[in-house]
Amino acid sequence: MKSVPRNSMRGKYAATSTRGTLVLTLGIVLGFPLWPTLGVVDSASAASVLHVPRDFSTIQAAVNGASPGDIIQVRRGTYAENVLVTTPEINLHALGATLDGIGLGGNGIHVVNTDGVVIMGFVVENYENGIVLQNTNDSVVHLNELRNNVSPPMGLLTRNGILLNNAHDNLITNNSIHDNGHNGITLLGESSSNTFRANSVVNNGTQVVGGFFGCGIQTGGPNNDNNVIVANRFLGDATGGQGWGIQIGSGGESSGNVIRQNRVRGNRRAGIALFLLASGNVVQQNNAKGNGVGNLGPSGTFDLWDEDGAVNDNTWERNQGTSNF
Repeated sequence: MKSVPRNSMRGKYAATSTRGTLVLTLGIVLGFPLWPTLGVVDSASAASVLHVPRDFSTIQAAVNGASPGDIIQVRRGTYAENVLVTTPEINLHALGATLDGIGLGGNGIHVVNTDGVVIMGFVVENYENGIVLQNTNDSVVHLNELRNNVSPPMGLLTRNGILLNNAHDNLITNNSIHDNGHNGITLLGESSSNTFRANSVVNNGTQVVGGFFGCGIQTGGPNNDNNVIVANRFLGDATGGQGWGIQIGSGGESSGNVIRQNRVRGNRRAGIALFLLASGNVVQQNNAKGNGVGNLGPSGTFDLWDEDGAVNDNTWERNQGTSNF
């Protein structure tokens, strides 16, 4: 099983007092401290606060002008742009702002090859993907709404609310992710040791094409290991979206994931599904009653489904719902 070092950013930050205050606030909201994970170690230096549209007419211009530790506040309004973030340790904070990708496609916010970014408070709609973390570690995606990201073409890399690709030790929390064309959340490229907590993931997979029915959350390749999926809602709509609630191991071996205390209901296929290459995962205390409403293969009407009948070292404990094992 692959192991990714935790809190790899400790000692790297020269974070600011303003940034430290924001992270402390997030920690209070979530009920646990974030600042050790983000590595806030220095409260003496001063961050710059960049305002959109007062100081910069676009979000991208503000990002381009930001230095590590800076805060970008985006005022209420609709912004038609693709935001690319390559600067580490910046905080994107929306105050009623919507990113609208009609006529643009691509990604709403794409964080690539950098770490320690905070994205908070945005509505992101009408892109190929809402928010993408690629080659990104120790970042936070919090209190955003990702909706109606349905642009072509179809595939694992498009039509997702949130996409993680080779991303590690990130926190995805308290987001509303709904009515996206494929998945609410997709993990690819050996994305490991991420935490998904208290998200509402509803009626994704609205663009049913071929064998794609969509998932609330899906690991789409090998070695997406040691992720924690806890206290989320994964709700489907029998008339259309979200074929699976939580799907692990369909695209390759995935191990060490913890799926705990989620509410999973109304999905057309199984609420929680571990495929043949999923091993050593722990599924505990989930309420998964009322799935399989489409009676579709391979899981039929089961709420809890393990492709090899739960003999592949996966642990299922104290879950509610029917199962094939």
